[in-house]
Amino acid sequence: MPQKILVLVSGYPSQSNLYNCSWAHTRNRYYIEQGLSLDVYVPDVGVSYEIDGVNVISKEQFNINLKTKAYTLIISHSPNIRKHLPIMKNLQEIKKILFMHGTESMSLNNDYPKPYRYMETGLIKSLLRDCYDHLKFKALKKFILKNKNNINMVFVSDWMKDIFCKNIFLLDKTDVKYSIIHNSLNNNFIERNFINDMVEPVADFVTLRSLDLSKYAIDMVVNLAIANPKYSFHIYGKGNYFSHNERPENVTVFNYHIPQDEICDLLSKYRCALMPTRCDAQGVMACEIATYGMPMVTTDISINRDMFSSFKNVKLLTETEFNNPINIELLSENISISKNEKFSKVNTLNKEIALILSTLSTEKRNF
Repeated sequence: MPQKILVLVSGYPSQSNLYNCSWAHTRNRYYIEQGLSLDVYVPDVGVSYEIDGVNVISKEQFNINLKTKAYTLIISHSPNIRKHLPIMKNLQEIKKILFMHGTESMSLNNDYPKPYRYMETGLIKSLLRDCYDHLKFKALKKFILKNKNNINMVFVSDWMKDIFCKNIFLLDKTDVKYSIIHNSLNNNFIERNFINDMVEPVADFVTLRSLDLSKYAIDMVVNLAIANPKYSFHIYGKGNYFSHNERPENVTVFNYHIPQDEICDLLSKYRCALMPTRCDAQGVMACEIATYGMPMVTTDISINRDMFSSFKNVKLLTETEFNNPINIELLSENISISKNEKFSKVNTLNKEIALILSTLSTEKRNF
């Protein structure tokens, strides 16, 4: 029987929502291109369907496949203790790769920035979150340590690994196998170059962000706009931030998301990207913009120093520096002509393929 992979995710693209967990879809399409066979299982999906050659299976089909022992490897993205762990516990003999993206390892009340006031919840909900996080960390620790001989862990950044160690257990004191492999990028940003796509700018700065989550720091964008009234700022993203906060005259808001394949064309109409963050495991879109070669401003925090230290086209500002005037001419001088290979397929997807093949080879020898 050919070796087949079961991929567990919390969501997946469909015709009604093309961008749900699209980072997982990018991986799976590449895996299939490289000759791997896989099924995607989202526990909440009721009907099997296919998208771009990837099979997303229903619970009924999943149960049929289990009876035929169809799978020789499980990949779990952000292993969920309620939906993923029970499945993996029932398949203890199968090798597993756990991709740690953030939600499984982070405490909502302690590791994320304080929410905007209009997004705050009451004390009871906050206490319930603490209880759930405590149970989540305990269950994940117990599962990994009990099954460590069958598990490889992948962290998308050193920062993500450090958060995991802080909340769950110190990896260096165990023999749990793990790797650091950054998230892969949309191919457009790798193949295209900002300097070749540039057209007459429609505004100076562009931001693509969720408006309501304080981690994405729309308030920093607003502060920079107030401090730089001679520049124009365009913000793309959904949310209610400006229903609760004043919008400066030099800020225009487009309350919708841009399809992923159209982002490069949009960026080419601006002089500089503005992508602040207070907290991130990697910041995939910011990495895509940096790789595209566009001048970009983001926040001077540890994860960004790690991700962008080799990018000449990225400027890091402290949170207080977003209150100061900025010279866009100096930023525009740092357009990247040559491609930075930090997030190339060689350094991301190909490393994942190598890990998968190595794990499958080990599994085969165990039969």
